[in-house]
Amino acid sequence: MKLRNIWGNYRQGADCSNEHHQTRQILHSLPTEVRSAIFRHGPHPPFGPPPCGLPPFIDKLPADAQMKLRDIWKNYRQGADCSNEHGQTFQLMHSLPQEVRRAIFRPPPPPRRRRASKTFIEQLAAIYENESISLSEKPKKLKELARKMLKGDELKRFNESLNTMKFTKQG
Repeated sequence: MKLRNIWGNYRQGADCSNEHHQTRQILHSLPTEVRSAIFRHGPHPPFGPPPCGLPPFIDKLPADAQMKLRDIWKNYRQGADCSNEHGQTFQLMHSLPQEVRRAIFRPPPPPRRRRASKTFIEQLAAIYENESISLSEKPKKLKELARKMLKGDELKRFNESLNTMKFTKQG
């Protein structure tokens, strides 16, 4: 039932990283024997179990967590079952503060492009739709408005967009 609740509102094509994270939490909370029984016929989602041994992100961890992780894996021998070590590693990772886990497992999202303010858009539309302003004057008026209300990259992007616009008489 929990999995249905997690995935119940998901829509095809939407970002599903949160749903995947919650699903993994449920799966990793199951006893090792149950997980083994569930996945004995194929790889673990999404690409099979992680490889045995120290994880590649160990250097990104705080020093005390690095020591604990090295301690977890110190007796592991290549080719042996490592489900116990994986379980302990997972528990250690989830004991870390959320900001530490995010820095390791999720790259930060790209910066959001700020939309221009509603006031700017309304004033922009008023100039564009004003028939008493000549076609040759409209770009000048729009640039004046932009210089007053926009800064930095926003102003630069606006000017680039304005240079590609064509002002024609509407019939």
